[in-house]
Amino acid sequence: MNIIPRLGRSLESAAHGRLRPFAISTREKFEDLLGLGMTSAEIALASDSSLRAVEDRRRKLKDPAYMQTRSTKLDLGIDALYSLALMLETRKIEPANIRAWLLGRSAYLEEQRPAILLSAGEFDLVREAAIAYATSETPGEFLDKRGPIPRVAEPTGV
Repeated sequence: MNIIPRLGRSLESAAHGRLRPFAISTREKFEDLLGLGMTSAEIALASDSSLRAVEDRRRKLKDPAYMQTRSTKLDLGIDALYSLALMLETRKIEPANIRAWLLGRSAYLEEQRPAILLSAGEFDLVREAAIAYATSETPGEFLDKRGPIPRVAEPTGV
């Protein structure tokens, strides 16, 4: 499935533009990620979930029976993505820059996309790179300290 046409096109405007530092439920975290301007396609990509699962979750946000239909894979992906976004925001990174860093190619990750590495299960690596980015450590310093970065194949069409 080609998700490129949907990347970058936010279906909802940022309601508040800031993350809740004490968001407990996956629902709150999901709403906050949407509030940052992340699209369904971007969340699906980073969480290694299907676009359909994310779109279903969006539709069910207003449904009282929402918690009865959950996808564990999507929940785990939302939790990982949210924790990274919150960590970057607490270090004074602007919401648009958080989104750009997660989706763009990063020199800290040898020009790989953090979202792709997240979907491949490389949360610790992406978290370390995000901390380096947020603390103004140079990519060269990070890579020298970290060592080789695993290469992850990008899905076709991304």
